[in-house]
Amino acid sequence: MATADDSPEEKPSLELDREDVQRLKEIMRPDPDWIAFSSTEARWINFNAQMRAVFGRSRSCRCDEEMVNAWIDDAMSVLFHWISKQIIVTESRAALFRSLGRGWIWIQLSSSGVGREDKSKLPEEQRTRFKWWFENLSRVLRNRQHDIQKLKLKGDMLKKYTTGYMPMSELVFLIYGIAPAMPIIGIQKWSPHYKEVDRWAKDDIVKRAVEKPLASEAERQEYAAHVEQQKTRKQRQRERQRLKKQQQNESQQASLSRPARMEQSNMEFESLLASLKKEAGLMPGEHSEPELADLSLLDEHLDVDDGAAVH
Repeated sequence: MATADDSPEEKPSLELDREDVQRLKEIMRPDPDWIAFSSTEARWINFNAQMRAVFGRSRSCRCDEEMVNAWIDDAMSVLFHWISKQIIVTESRAALFRSLGRGWIWIQLSSSGVGREDKSKLPEEQRTRFKWWFENLSRVLRNRQHDIQKLKLKGDMLKKYTTGYMPMSELVFLIYGIAPAMPIIGIQKWSPHYKEVDRWAKDDIVKRAVEKPLASEAERQEYAAHVEQQKTRKQRQRERQRLKKQQQNESQQASLSRPARMEQSNMEFESLLASLKKEAGLMPGEHSEPELADLSLLDEHLDVDDGAAVH
């Protein structure tokens, strides 16, 4: 079983997942009921009228790439908009969400309850509900390698969606259920013209981030390198602090153990002295002075260095 002193690499994945989820819940404790941190805890939400209008729009076939891409953009946009609105219901909620740190918003679509299949529509056009949840970046990289491989994310492309996006002004969404058997990933940037963006961008730092234009691929690579350098620096700092604390604990234990060892030695000496007195005939409570033979017996058994203290 892992202990509190185990490094993250030594802990089982499930234990790390529980710790991550617990940490995120603790952050969101002042406003807990609107967001989930795992697919099992996320609740299903029925499509609203706007979603039904987009998903109910027929697109005849998959052969028209332009039509397919336009439909996917509309479907993603309507879901992004709904979730974004939940995040900025209040300024405090938006601030709490940013405090969660880097991570992906997962969206799962479902056709449950649709009844008889409409042969004139594709399966992804018959979705009726969705659920969503947030996973912090460590959990994504630890548990979602299959999805990352399906998206063919590696190298700079993986960094784009992990350390290359701007958490002060952007959200990363991953959606299952729009494209057949394939997830779709995207970065959604807050627009400075969005009518309720002030709830997200209340302080100057966030406001400046929102006002910046969408980052280029080169800028994302540069930003990712900067984030990774900061991460490495913080890891080294934590390691130095851990070693310093360990040294302090060892020093304290050593200073505390010396009196303890002295006390134990004194107790052992007193016990030996009492047994020798008993052997010499000096039982507790007897006040007679020992004869010379008795004292020599004590000297014979007690090989005590000159100057040793006897208590």
